[in-house]
Amino acid sequence: MEDRLEPLSSNTSANVLQGDTFVFSNSTFPYIDAGNTGSNLVSITVVTSLANTERGLFELNGSNVVSNTVISANSIANGSLTFAANLYAEVGNDYNSFTYTVNDGVLDSINAYSFTFNIEDRLEPLSSNTSANVFQGNAFTFGTNTFPYIDAGNTGTNLHSIRIVTALANTERGLLELNGSNVVANTVVSANSIANGELVFTANLNANVGNSYNSFTYRVSDGLLESINAYSFTINIEDTIEPSGANGSANVIIGRNKVFAGTDFPFVDIANVSANVIQGIEIVTSANTNGLLTFVGANVVNSIIVSAANLANTINIIDIPAPEAANGTVIARKGNTYTFQTTDFGYIDAGEVSEYLVNVNIITTTSGANTLFTLANTIVTDNTFVTAQQIEDG
Repeated sequence: MEDRLEPLSSNTSANVLQGDTFVFSNSTFPYIDAGNTGSNLVSITVVTSLANTERGLFELNGSNVVSNTVISANSIANGSLTFAANLYAEVGNDYNSFTYTVNDGVLDSINAYSFTFNIEDRLEPLSSNTSANVFQGNAFTFGTNTFPYIDAGNTGTNLHSIRIVTALANTERGLLELNGSNVVANTVVSANSIANGELVFTANLNANVGNSYNSFTYRVSDGLLESINAYSFTINIEDTIEPSGANGSANVIIGRNKVFAGTDFPFVDIANVSANVIQGIEIVTSANTNGLLTFVGANVVNSIIVSAANLANTINIIDIPAPEAANGTVIARKGNTYTFQTTDFGYIDAGEVSEYLVNVNIITTTSGANTLFTLANTIVTDNTFVTAQQIEDG
């Protein structure tokens, strides 16, 4: 029978950033199959746990690892074994350590080997002074890319949050708000809130055009550390150029209503404030003589309805030709009654208002000894209006 040799390992180490968590893997622990048994690492035994329990957390599935704990290779492969360094751990070698043996499924290594943690300096993230241009009276919505972010320590992190170190330099020059509430100094704003459009600056309508209208300072955070320096965010104001309009017109048939739409008013958004979409109009003068201009059922007078630009629209009243008729005759037998039909009255819709006859006006009649014109058994006199329906009813 041949002697089965115990597996071997060697002293080893890992570099960990301040505040970071190191996840062990099977390859973290050197394994030598000294007896050429064809075996792989089956487990390790932590012989002595952390040399200094105040310098980080050594955990298996979230529980502290104590001395003589056996940990399977499967648990290690699943990322269950971790070491978390303190955020302000002292930078350098030999920050903490433990000892272990390796096992091939039958034998443990005779010797225990050391696993040492070395701490690397975690560099704070960086940003830079920056600015934004805002139109007078407009709201500027911040985005995460509004705030420059530099991962100085190459930790693979993104912007986690910002801290407003000093709020607006001049509180009378606009509003800096988070979810509609004023932002004060030392407010922490998460990257999620910024990405959701919750951080907004609104410039005054009559803000002075130019640079450095207002400002605040901020720091960036990677979730563990904030930048050492605070950076300035400056608001510059651009002139809100009034939109351009033009005289317009609409054709309206007598007696009919014209309902206005935004497209009825010529509009050019010179400053590209509203993406060329009209936001409203101002009624400068309203005649209300040859027609009635109303808004929500009320007469429009010379007043501002919606502040926008000085636009004026003219309503042109079209002269619609009157309907045409023609002389007509009917044959009635003596002593008999003739009942008129609408077709007895020549009718031409010259103005294309109504396809059918609506009424007739009896201007003069010859009611007398020889003839008698009646309407509903009443003698028809001059200038009597008779509706088409009355005619149809006989």
